[in-house]
Amino acid sequence: MQLFIGDFTGDKKSEIMVRGGYGGSGGFEIGVIYTYENGKLIEIFNQESFATNNTCTSKFKDNYKVSVNCGKNKYLIDISKRPKEYLDSIYTPNKTVNTSINPYVDAPMGMYPIKEIYNEYYELLIEQRIVGTVNFDTIGVIETVIELLNFKLNILSKGIFLSNYDERKKY
Repeated sequence: MQLFIGDFTGDKKSEIMVRGGYGGSGGFEIGVIYTYENGKLIEIFNQESFATNNTCTSKFKDNYKVSVNCGKNKYLIDISKRPKEYLDSIYTPNKTVNTSINPYVDAPMGMYPIKEIYNEYYELLIEQRIVGTVNFDTIGVIETVIELLNFKLNILSKGIFLSNYDERKKY
């Protein structure tokens, strides 16, 4: 477990962030932020409510594509560089989807306090994996930057990080 103290709400008072790993090989992370008022800890953020209120869905599409839908943000990922055996397990020779398996977006796997150079408060970078056919098959990572100014969650940016696929590694 880790403890981080910093101003997340812009009130010039420090909040308390507690984070740590759980869930075995899934790499999930607990992330909770508290404020301290009148001798009491009050939760102002946790990863479960974030994941519940900011759902993303994904689906294999024809022509070696994966669609990811995060509300108003929609993405299309090209997976055509994956190994032939991998693609053959999902697609027909005509490149149409041939499986009932769909990729999914995992619970948050990383939550990192970040501070812009001109801000007096911290924002939070949240990472969630887009998982393909099995848990160790990471198609991409959704990165969301939020702020908690005035104790209200506001999404500042959301995007997908794709790493170069290494053919030496199995999917």
